[in-house]
Amino acid sequence: MTQRLLHPIELEPTNTRAYNNLAGLYSKELKNPQKAKLLYEQALKINPDDADGHYNLATLIAREFKDNDAARHHYEVAIELQPDLVDAKHNYGMLLFSSLSLFGEAKKQFLEILEIEPDKKNTLKQLARLLEEHYKNLKEAKFYNDRFILIEPNEAEDHYWYSTFLILHFLPEYKETAKLHYDIACKMDMSYKVKIIDMLFKQ
Repeated sequence: MTQRLLHPIELEPTNTRAYNNLAGLYSKELKNPQKAKLLYEQALKINPDDADGHYNLATLIAREFKDNDAARHHYEVAIELQPDLVDAKHNYGMLLFSSLSLFGEAKKQFLEILEIEPDKKNTLKQLARLLEEHYKNLKEAKFYNDRFILIEPNEAEDHYWYSTFLILHFLPEYKETAKLHYDIACKMDMSYKVKIIDMLFKQ
């Protein structure tokens, strides 16, 4: 008779890492968010002071269940338990910005992240976007976009983003800079080549 192998949770029913790892598997590989949610919740029943567990559950809830209040609660608990958990702060900032329209609170989260990790690339980009779209503070938005583009500048999308920002708000003063980054984006990926932008730079 073949002996059944026991699952790590069966061997150690209070092992929160096993619950979290299995939850991640159900969330990402097995595409079963409901099961993942139950496992994350079980892990937090065992250890309610697990900052990463609250962060993972918040991210899952925000992405799969669109329950902004529940996601916000778990992000806030995660950050209270571990104030320097920058990924939790970033995702919480995005929830505040994009889903809850709490722009001041989102800005606060992004700025606090940059105090901890000044080169957090996506935070720089989203803070610039927030300043551009909501606060209409183009000078400050450019400051953060300028920092953003210098960090690992090897993505066509990043150069195109920066170029279009300059085109929309800072021509003709930064026309050459905008063209430089547009050309870099197109060289990396020709799908970013746009006829109307080509015409603009020929004027």
